Amino acid sequence: MQMNRGIVFMDGNYATPDGLTVGMTKEDVLQKLGKPNLELESKWSYKIGGYLKFHSLF
Repeated sequence: MQMNRGIVFMDGNYATPDGLTVGMTKEDVLQKLGKPNLELESKWSYKIGGYLKFHSLF
């Protein structure tokens, strides 16, 4: 689903270039991307070009 300049993956049929897919655990994401720039209980955000642009929801 594409929303206002964003793409939301809703099932495991798609992956990011880094290999992230729906259903990955926090540990899986941490191994692939490292520590997030912003860490909330159900959302991790990563900076791209100085802005928080990549968000992983748990």
